[in-house]
Amino acid sequence: MSKAGAVPFASSRRIHFTATGAIAVSVPFLSGGMWHIPLSAATEAGQVISCDLGGAFYLAKASGTAIGQGAPVWWDAANSRVSATPLPTPPLGRVREAAASSDTEVVVALNERVAIPIQHAVTSAEGTSNAAQLTSGLAAAPTAYNLQIISTATPSVPRLPDTVTLNANGTVQVNDTALATGEVIVGHLFA
Repeated sequence: MSKAGAVPFASSRRIHFTATGAIAVSVPFLSGGMWHIPLSAATEAGQVISCDLGGAFYLAKASGTAIGQGAPVWWDAANSRVSATPLPTPPLGRVREAAASSDTEVVVALNERVAIPIQHAVTSAEGTSNAAQLTSGLAAAPTAYNLQIISTATPSVPRLPDTVTLNANGTVQVNDTALATGEVIVGHLFA
């Protein structure tokens, strides 16, 4: 028996949501940077429905692709299924239980993000240009960051960079007018 259609495996973080238009039951949608699983349908704007923002759900996936436990996945709205291929949205979550290529559904932990640790030593060229380019290892832009600059002169007093740009190719540009050779950028990027 198929459980696909956002049947809860384990649910948590239920909220009330005021619809801005029609919403189908059990079909994930993105609002405010968070994925929602609607527990009922909305036929028009203004209707209040219950949604889950967390928990684990059985969701449809294409057969022919295995997805490992803990892997980040995205929602492919065009095909109404989970995809292991990065899409230009925040990840839907992480796979709770590995899915074989013959499986047509997968258990997804909704809105669970992957934290990628960063420790980057600033080179002389980066110090001169006041900009450092970090590589996340992701195929798409990270969804969030928590980065600090550790100075060699005052290592006990980290500072925040002036600006951080999350690029679509997975790289991250860190700009800081005081960036200097030998400083270290530390923290996490989130997928």
